[in-house]
Amino acid sequence: MQENHRQNRKYLAFAAKADSGGIFAGGKIVSRGGGSGTVSRPRPLAGIKGIRSTKENLQEAIAGETHEFKSMYPGMIQTAKAEGNKEAERSFNYANESGENSCRSLSANA
Repeated sequence: MQENHRQNRKYLAFAAKADSGGIFAGGKIVSRGGGSGTVSRPRPLAGIKGIRSTKENLQEAIAGETHEFKSMYPGMIQTAKAEGNKEAERSFNYANESGENSCRSLSANA
């Protein structure tokens, strides 16, 4: 979960970069990419390393979302199934769908 939080912070910084370049729609799209739907732009994001052009930021966000829905969440779903944990399985399926939808949205705007 720590990695997901870090990714969300980075996506917010990507969104702020898109907004500052006059690409407000790009900023809204990238801020949703982290799966939280967060739209706020906290000041501490300015210090996050690795913020590049909006195009490069979108490409990184797409790669991250693709990894999540193709690799990370399927393993979590299988573990939840094997443990008989229906609530976790349902939650990870939702997160996986959300990641796939985010990836699709980001790809359409890259």
